[in-house]
Amino acid sequence: MSKQFEELRQPVAYWNKSCDFDDGAFSYANDAGCDSPLYSQECVTALLTTLEEKDRIIAVHEHESTSNHMRNVEEVMIRHRFTELQEDIKAVVNLLESREWAEHCTKTELGKRLESEITRLHNEKSENNDN
Repeated sequence: MSKQFEELRQPVAYWNKSCDFDDGAFSYANDAGCDSPLYSQECVTALLTTLEEKDRIIAVHEHESTSNHMRNVEEVMIRHRFTELQEDIKAVVNLLESREWAEHCTKTELGKRLESEITRLHNEKSENNDN
């Protein structure tokens, strides 16, 4: 902390609750019976400013942490979708290479569309061969 802040942290007075007065009494010296230190408005303002800055820094770090986590989750999901699509393509290619065809060999939406189009082409070719 800065020297100026250390100076501000010094109490400006003390509140003595054990005084004979109903409302207590102020003292400008730290007497043995003084209970509560009182601080200047400058000190309170400096402390509040420091706390607000810390809150802002924490909020920024929490946002960055959340953003990084979401980015990691998205990357995992993309890799998973890519792997599934790759498996669908391998299944279709393996069937075509072995000159076989069976429906329902894919899992992804794009794989099912590919499968549907190949089935349609296969059926059209069979119809043309029958004629």
